[in-house]
Amino acid sequence: MGKYKTYEKYRPSRVEWLGEVPQDWEIRKLKFASPNSSEKLAGKPEGVAYIGLENIESKTGRLLLESPTEVVDSIVSVFHPGDVLFGKLRPYLAKVFYSDLFGVCTSELMVLRPISEVIDGKYLSYLLLSDGFISLVNSTTYGAKMPRANSNEILNIQICRPSLDEQKLIARFLDRETTRIDTLITKKRQFIDLLQKKRDVIIHQAITQGLDSTVPLKESSIPWIGKIPENWEVRKLKFIASSLGVGVVIQPSSYVEEDGGEIPFILGSDISEGHINVENARRISRESNLKLKQTILRANDLVCVRVGEPGVTAVVPSELDGINCASVMIVRQAKSFDSYWLCYVMNSIAGKANITLVAYGAAQKQFNISHAVDFLYPFPPSIEDQKRITAKLDQKLQLISKPIQKIKEQLEELTKYRKSLITAAVTGKIDVREEEFAQ
Repeated sequence: MGKYKTYEKYRPSRVEWLGEVPQDWEIRKLKFASPNSSEKLAGKPEGVAYIGLENIESKTGRLLLESPTEVVDSIVSVFHPGDVLFGKLRPYLAKVFYSDLFGVCTSELMVLRPISEVIDGKYLSYLLLSDGFISLVNSTTYGAKMPRANSNEILNIQICRPSLDEQKLIARFLDRETTRIDTLITKKRQFIDLLQKKRDVIIHQAITQGLDSTVPLKESSIPWIGKIPENWEVRKLKFIASSLGVGVVIQPSSYVEEDGGEIPFILGSDISEGHINVENARRISRESNLKLKQTILRANDLVCVRVGEPGVTAVVPSELDGINCASVMIVRQAKSFDSYWLCYVMNSIAGKANITLVAYGAAQKQFNISHAVDFLYPFPPSIEDQKRITAKLDQKLQLISKPIQKIKEQLEELTKYRKSLITAAVTGKIDVREEEFAQ
């Protein structure tokens, strides 16, 4: 924020989340600037837009209406152009939307109706997105699994406001600057997508045609695999792995210790392509782990997500030998294959094509073990060939993984900067009035 000026004079706001504010800014409770509308309807009228929490992008204020909402509340709140919607459920997600249309929304969204003589709706929407406001609301929530904030407590939060003209200047400045940041973020994400596609092509070629381009190819008779080297086979997964299993499926949460345990207990959400993240995983005691001995994972086993992002696979590294899991598919290591090679195959375009054919479920795609036993994969008969493919892919993909990681770090910094800029502008930590006039 060093490139922006600050205001000449500040005063204590006596409001912890605001700190010092510019000398002439006013402090008042949210309810005296933008009361909560109580306008409700029994059900969604025909032809009227409906907004659920899932239709508001977290922390950006953008509306996402590409996909129709599957579940509509029986009692809906009515909103009008100029209203500001604020998500009470899991407020840390910062679901805020400044409305330029008429519609109805879930009752989990507060409909704040700005008093036009007091506060500008666009400025208010940015104020509600600021880190301090979101943190304060989140600190008041109740309910462990689905934390929810109380509307009255939110309305009693003290907010700051400059003059109406200055609010509009700040809102226009943030509109312009956040658009610039969002455009840059979009371009970087598109570049990551291009690199990921290149990565997918490299993997697909290596796991279906090998490394030696002089070896004659033959038709595999499997459309998503295509041609394979003449000495390769296409095998079902049940004839590759020594055994297939599934993690704990009956109330896995009942095994999780309230005060934590020593053994990581992973779910599908802890698995990404080629990696198991136990940092935020649940934990169980050693005693509980022994009771679940059938699902204890061993080094070089593979774990494959069944529900949510089906097909995403990782190898259990030696340092995680002995952990446990819920719901995911377990592929036991066998002498006939290299685990890291099979991981590449299962994560490949050809590997995931198997799942596309059998996946079911509307909200969350998934597959069953009964499907997986017949998944078809290209299979080099020599484990040495498999290891050579793995080593070559590790080497080639490193050249793509490094720039992807660097861009992801840049995206994280841009996202932080966007949040910081909004917070600084709406709480008066920077003076953007000249910035607006300079455009």
